[in-house]
Amino acid sequence: MDFSNAAFIAMNIFMMSDFLLLTDVQNELRRKGERGDAPISKAPFFDRLRWGFDLFSSNRGIGWEHEPTTYLPRWTPATTRFGGVVQHSRDSQAEPELQNGWCSVPLPAMVVVAKCPSTCPGSKVRDNGGVSDAGAVSIGLGLSEPAQWPPLFGSFLDAYTVQNVWGRVWHQMFRRFVLAHANFVVKIVRPTNKTTRGLMKLFTAFLISSLAHYLIDSMALGDPESIRGIQVLDVAN
Repeated sequence: MDFSNAAFIAMNIFMMSDFLLLTDVQNELRRKGERGDAPISKAPFFDRLRWGFDLFSSNRGIGWEHEPTTYLPRWTPATTRFGGVVQHSRDSQAEPELQNGWCSVPLPAMVVVAKCPSTCPGSKVRDNGGVSDAGAVSIGLGLSEPAQWPPLFGSFLDAYTVQNVWGRVWHQMFRRFVLAHANFVVKIVRPTNKTTRGLMKLFTAFLISSLAHYLIDSMALGDPESIRGIQVLDVAN
């Protein structure tokens, strides 16, 4: 199975668990600027349908109140529609030149995470280029604004610790559903100590991420090799 299809299936399993089982999405989640006293659950059907599509298609929560603003890559979006198309087209064309970059950065944290060379070019770089392509098309057609398409990955220069790799450089596509499951576990267990709560959320989030990547690698490669469960120890330090 193609890696992208495997990732789509695995991600949707956990997204469905979040949106259908753990979260009352129509009453709890809101786009930026939406009124708190007017939940989408009271809107007409087609408004709810478009709202739901926007939520489903924004894995990182861009434009939503749960957008992980402090964890998105540092960047300066173009101020015009034409500039946005040029910016994302340029980024897309630059991606092939970076294919080996993810696998050769002389930083221990990046070497650990990249798992060179098996899945590096196929997932990290290609996905970033795909986001750039989609952004250029969407902005060009007037469906979105340049500021709604931050890069998928951050700068290599920020990858000097394992914490920074996951929290500043790496994509945030899984953040919403791994935190939803982590918060659910904490809600059920109800630890009283703040440190215990934090560690429980951290370990649960990495467990869910590991399971998702295990499914992806199993379907696409037939050789599961997720190492995220081990890296949680580095992040916790």
